[in-house]
Amino acid sequence: MPPTSEGPTPQRASRWETLGAWLHVWTPRRNIYVPPPPSRRRVVRWALAAGIPLAVALAVAGVLIAQGKDEGAARERRHAAAIHARELARVRAEQVPRHDRGRAHAAPAALVGDLERAITADARQRVRQHKLEGPIAATTCNSYDPGVTDPPRLPPPGTKVGKFECIASSASLAFGTQRVTTGYPFWARVDFRTSRLVWCKINLQAGEGVATGRPNDAVPLAPACDLTRG
Repeated sequence: MPPTSEGPTPQRASRWETLGAWLHVWTPRRNIYVPPPPSRRRVVRWALAAGIPLAVALAVAGVLIAQGKDEGAARERRHAAAIHARELARVRAEQVPRHDRGRAHAAPAALVGDLERAITADARQRVRQHKLEGPIAATTCNSYDPGVTDPPRLPPPGTKVGKFECIASSASLAFGTQRVTTGYPFWARVDFRTSRLVWCKINLQAGEGVATGRPNDAVPLAPACDLTRG
C-alpha cells in the first residue's frame, strides 16, 4: 500500500529492494512500501536517458511484463483449481449413501412409502444444516425405468431389489394448466426381502432434466446407489 495520512507510515523500500521486488527475487516485509513497477514506455525512456541500448531496455521491459502476466495466470489457475477441489469435495460428501430399514414383512408399496419418508427426513436435515434450500414438502419415488416418461411407482411383481428415482420436492411451479414439482433428486434401492433401504442424493449433469438426467461423472456414485449398475 502507498503511504497514507492515517496510521503509521510504511518504510519505503530501497532502490535495490524495489528492483528485487519487481523482479520477484525479494519479498518485501509487511511494513515495507514498494511502488508499482514502471510501464514499458517509462522503462524505455529511462534506458535511453541513461544511454542503455534500446534493445536492452525493451528486453528488460518485456521480462517484467511477461513475468507479471505469467504470475497472474498462475494465480488464476491455482484459484480455479482450489474452487474445483472444494466443489468435488462438497459433491462427494453430498452423495454418501444413507441407510435405513423399513417395516419388516411389509408389502412393496409400504416399503416405498417408508423410503419416501426416510428421504424426506434426510432432505429436511440437510436444510437445517444449510446444505439444501427448503422447505422440503415431501418425497415421491417411482420405479427406475430409463427412457420412460411416466414410470410406474413399483417395479414388476416378484422383484427382489427395486430401483427407484425420487424427488424431494421443494416447490411447485405453474406450467400452463398443470403444476411442475421441483426439488432434489435421489436414487435409491429397496430390498423387499430384508426391508433394507439405501439412497443417495445425486448431482445431475448441467443442462439435463431431473426425470431423464444422469449423475455427473466428475464424482461417481457409490455402487449401492448407482442404478445404471445391476
